[in-house]
Amino acid sequence: MKRRRFRGSPQVSRRRFIGTVGSSLAGGMLLGNLSGCRNTDTPVGLRGRVVTRDPSLCHRVRDGAVPVYTGEIALEIIDVVIIGGGVSGLAAARRLLRSGVTNLLLVDNERELGGQSRAGELGGLPYPYAAHFVEAPHPRAAYLVALYRELGIVSAIDDRGWPVINPDHQLDAPLIKTRANGRWETDSFPSQIAQSADLAALKRFYGEMFAWANWRDELDRPAFGTPVALTSPDETVRSLDRISMADYLRQQQLSGSPLLRWYVDSRLINEYGTDSSQTSAWSGIHFWAATPRGFDELSPKEQRETVVLSWPEGNAFLARGMARELIPQQVALERLAVRVRNRPQWAEVTLLDTRTGGMRTVRARQVIYAAQKNMIYRVMPELASAGRFEFRSCRYVPWITAAVLVRRLPRAGGGPPAWDNIPYGRGWSLGYISGAHVAKRGADYRGPAILSFYGALYANMTAERRELLQGGFEHWAGLIAAELERMHPGIGRDIEQMELHKWAHPMIVPAPDHLWGTERQQMKQPLGRVHFANCDVGGLAVFEEAVYRGIAAAQEVIAALALPLGEDALAPGEWSNG
Repeated sequence: MKRRRFRGSPQVSRRRFIGTVGSSLAGGMLLGNLSGCRNTDTPVGLRGRVVTRDPSLCHRVRDGAVPVYTGEIALEIIDVVIIGGGVSGLAAARRLLRSGVTNLLLVDNERELGGQSRAGELGGLPYPYAAHFVEAPHPRAAYLVALYRELGIVSAIDDRGWPVINPDHQLDAPLIKTRANGRWETDSFPSQIAQSADLAALKRFYGEMFAWANWRDELDRPAFGTPVALTSPDETVRSLDRISMADYLRQQQLSGSPLLRWYVDSRLINEYGTDSSQTSAWSGIHFWAATPRGFDELSPKEQRETVVLSWPEGNAFLARGMARELIPQQVALERLAVRVRNRPQWAEVTLLDTRTGGMRTVRARQVIYAAQKNMIYRVMPELASAGRFEFRSCRYVPWITAAVLVRRLPRAGGGPPAWDNIPYGRGWSLGYISGAHVAKRGADYRGPAILSFYGALYANMTAERRELLQGGFEHWAGLIAAELERMHPGIGRDIEQMELHKWAHPMIVPAPDHLWGTERQQMKQPLGRVHFANCDVGGLAVFEEAVYRGIAAAQEVIAALALPLGEDALAPGEWSNG
């Protein structure tokens, strides 16, 4: 959700925290009212709102409670209808436009494009709703290099083929700080409380990850990389997808250090929303081994360090750049796709106007389904008729994010916060990102600032998703303020406002067998005129995979329309395992 590799998080223990201050769970499921569980420093009567739209209409469609009728059927046949205006849908639209397909319609049920890569403003300061950063691309990911060059992020290509990053888009140090035992250290591992055995385990773990980062098969293909389509199909590597990351740590005799286990869990929760017990070993190792970052003591001097790219509005900067070639006639916002049907000569897409309740059906030569798949069997009943049940395996982690406007930045270890600030211990939050650090590139900024707070609700997804949706502003604002108070005692007095964002189904769970199992491979196969994109089909819920799957689906459509792919097309035939 954050799309941040440089952070950590403990096991979610929100319920335990509430229990210690006198609130109880109703039937072990939902939290009680927060009014009796705030400590004396937590602000009472916080100002703010829940920005997320009410999901009840989507739930009624999902549950079959909204009768679907065709409404007015458009006579015009659109070349391509794209369902879902997030990063994957935007990448598909951009690729189609570059191939001359201008008769397209990008549909989204929100008020603006971008999905999780949208942004807002609070107190006159921009902030990201969710997705926050990307890393500088590897030369192998030519599709990313091309995009970033167009957006001014990559300024040139050096004599060894590596992209040169415009420093205006690059984060400065310190990137991360972790608080443990009341002390802050500039590290993602809580070294301030580590014993010699913990440090030895960490060194061994880094050695394992470094070996995987440098592994190559006989055709010089890496074990891990971005996009995953460009990685080796060797069974030595792919077998890691059939076990959990926790199993891998046990096999390598690395599970004995509580601090190392916390560190691994924290990184995976931040990247994927799930801990090592729910994340496949392939996906887990990919976090560390996709690039040689973090191996300063092991890497040769000439090896390039990872560069982190971020903006005050987060990845909305990228989404807006990808959308800039679209014209109003090519976009239909606040429209929910409620039925997709294959016909002999075209596909029909029935759209529900979320403002008026009216329905209208458009006809398309091809369709790209780039939204999450939690409603797909209601929207496309013919999937089940065709025996296509693979999307039922998709599980999604719920998240909550918040923009917290503070009068002044808190102090962290005698100085301002880092870009990314992590609490170690039993707290449930993932910490926060300092908007001032992004805006000022590390300057000691003393005015009002936004702290972007993140929480992954992975421990019991069904119950916590229900809690997420049923809990109101006061419920969640109180919990978030309490978590920030644990990181910065007294910060409650400086909190002025909050804007909350609830994400019920944002990120696919990278569970064992999802990435390289048969079900995801089947997801990539079209059904009639309908092609499938998004991170759930891509395999990992990260920006790079969303873009790749969007482009791949667009190329399928371009081929189906008998149009030339062009010189800048992906070449999946070269490494076609993704």
